[in-house]
Amino acid sequence: MGSINKVYTLFLTGIIATAVLFIIQPAKAEVDSIGTSCSIIVNDVVEGQTVHVVVQIFPTPPSGEIFNNLTIWMTSPMQGVWGNGGNGPWSKGYISTDTNGKATVTFDIITFSGYWNIGLYFEGQYFANNTIYYQPGNWQTGFIVSPDKTPTPSPTAISTLGPMQIRSAGDGGTNVQIINPQNKSNANNPIQLLFCVKASLLPFCYSSVGNIGYSVDGGTINSVNNFINQTIIHNAADDATVWANVTLSSLSEGSHYITVYFGWQFSGINQRYEVFAYANVDFLVSSKTTTPSLSSTSTITPKPVSSNYLSSQIFLIEILILVIMATVFSGLLVYLKKHRLKSGGKS
Repeated sequence: MGSINKVYTLFLTGIIATAVLFIIQPAKAEVDSIGTSCSIIVNDVVEGQTVHVVVQIFPTPPSGEIFNNLTIWMTSPMQGVWGNGGNGPWSKGYISTDTNGKATVTFDIITFSGYWNIGLYFEGQYFANNTIYYQPGNWQTGFIVSPDKTPTPSPTAISTLGPMQIRSAGDGGTNVQIINPQNKSNANNPIQLLFCVKASLLPFCYSSVGNIGYSVDGGTINSVNNFINQTIIHNAADDATVWANVTLSSLSEGSHYITVYFGWQFSGINQRYEVFAYANVDFLVSSKTTTPSLSSTSTITPKPVSSNYLSSQIFLIEILILVIMATVFSGLLVYLKKHRLKSGGKS
């Protein structure tokens, strides 16, 4: 009987202990899930300036806590067209905010005119001992980089292009075709450069077509502004077809090459000529045409007369005069003699 009481006592003690532990154990807390939003602010940017961006996540985090592990990214107007490098994209990770949910980031790059995009990725975060969860989000906005507001004064018509940066040899509907002179041909001065440019335009171009230029033997890139025909088709990506004919300066005899370029000339701090299509031709100049000059015109120059020749001519003239005088004198004597005979020999 005593052993039964002992077992009963132990069993009762276990039940009481379990009940006590169950009573004093706190119930598992539920997690509050909160939706988030974000504002992205970029101040006005002029080409060549860096980009300062301010992000603000709402609602603000609980008191004394911050958002962390944020990623901010940025792309340029050329992103996805000519690959990486100076055209982006750029990103900065492991960004933290202050206790108000605000962070400021600077992209120290060389900007150029056009429409840019910037965004923030938030992967979500727990706060207050894992009792509050701020939901993830991905936000973005666009901004415009304006041309340099104080550009260096330059002529209205651009005469030369450069410095050159090759972006593409021509693809995606953009190409250059040189009609004359033909490759591996013989030509005579003056050379007539005839070519056609077919371009798929982009929204940030500086003119309705872009900038077209040519160089001879790799020299200065001369801008072509006068076209014999120009057609622009407006659609999702504007297309242009341009024909031009240029008379080149007289070239020396021998081999030469011409390159025709299509692209955009960017002015301002980071001045450059970005080329998106080009074409080359090699040819031979077989003769050099020159304009006749006064010194090369044939003229007849009188020969100088020698003094002996003049003396002989004067002597002949003197003899002729003496002969004429003698003839006249003898004729006068005959006349007087006949006149005396007719008068009877009277004096």
